Amino acid sequence: MDPATLVLVAESDRNDFLLTESTVRACGLTNKLIRFPDGKAILEFLRTAHCSGPPQDDSYLMILSAGRTDDDALTTLKEVREDGKFSNIPAILLATIMDPVSICHPHTGRSVILAKPLKKEGLKSALERLGLGSPVSNIV
Repeated sequence: MDPATLVLVAESDRNDFLLTESTVRACGLTNKLIRFPDGKAILEFLRTAHCSGPPQDDSYLMILSAGRTDDDALTTLKEVREDGKFSNIPAILLATIMDPVSICHPHTGRSVILAKPLKKEGLKSALERLGLGSPVSNIV
């Protein structure tokens, strides 16, 4: 993954964020991680930062946490996919429950769904499937 790619993480729980950050670092990635309390805050950030046009390809990677009781991550993903400026931003959806019926939607686009907590092998595989830079063999 390009070192300039910003990783936008929607995670309300501080400890879950720290675990995600630790996993990202364990994969040898040094990208800047920015924590947001929810997906709505990521959308606000993107819309403010890119009010005049879309971001360059692979400027961002979103990691969205999907909790048991809310659909914030799916709502965010749907809005991002429907917005022409942001529809190509790759996303990793972290789900506490791996229920394909509740998390598989046609608007997931360039996304990978992984079980929470994020594991090193899962992240490596997700980055490869999303086509983000270096092949998995180059990630420590």
